[in-house]
Amino acid sequence: MKKKTAIIAALCLVALTANAVNFVDTSRPDSYRPDINVHAGAGVSTILQNYRSQIDGCAEFYLTPGCQSVFGVNVELPLRNFFGLGTGMDYIISNYNYSMTILAPGQGTVYTLYSRNNYHALEIPLYMLWRFNIGSKVHWDNQLGIYLSQGVTGRSHYKSYVSSTNDLGQSQVTTAIYHRDYYKDQDPLISGNSRTDYGLHIATGLMLSNHWTLNCVMHIGFVNVARNLGVLDIHQHNLSATFRVGYTF
Repeated sequence: MKKKTAIIAALCLVALTANAVNFVDTSRPDSYRPDINVHAGAGVSTILQNYRSQIDGCAEFYLTPGCQSVFGVNVELPLRNFFGLGTGMDYIISNYNYSMTILAPGQGTVYTLYSRNNYHALEIPLYMLWRFNIGSKVHWDNQLGIYLSQGVTGRSHYKSYVSSTNDLGQSQVTTAIYHRDYYKDQDPLISGNSRTDYGLHIATGLMLSNHWTLNCVMHIGFVNVARNLGVLDIHQHNLSATFRVGYTF
């Protein structure tokens, strides 16, 4: 009986707390001064691609997402207490790895390639912001818009193994190491990468005590950033998700 009474009392307290604030506050803000949010975070980055279907003889392909780090600032202009517009600038450090095995049955040769990719970019989000009140000092923020990205620098590191059999039936393995610029390399092993990208920006999270922010941000690239210099028709789109901690002034 005591346990049931405690549960009912807790539910009543939650209901009273929820009624104490407007979940959607449509009134005008006290000030139209922009909010400035400084943040940092980490997450994962990868690419959506069609390597396996485009590379003849590709028997195995494995793509491993890598760590993404972000450092940046957002500026948000409140138009209503529940709605505003935002932009900013982020410095992004992204990574991903892949490996593939290519068979050439007519030649009796097996190619194995390992690739590590690291690239840096500047990103500018442009978004609409919806803010809902969970409590007097807890707000639920949601963002929807686009992002613009410009590559800064990057490197791709490749290690290849070629296994073949000579005319005497002896197995031979040859190892080679390659280093390439990630953006617009003039002699890429598979395809180059464009510096310019844009896509969908989605974010959701909490603002605590009207200052601290915890957000999850996802970016889905619209642009095929692969630069095909040969016979391959590679398609490649950027994809990332990060958790960010920030402080709003």
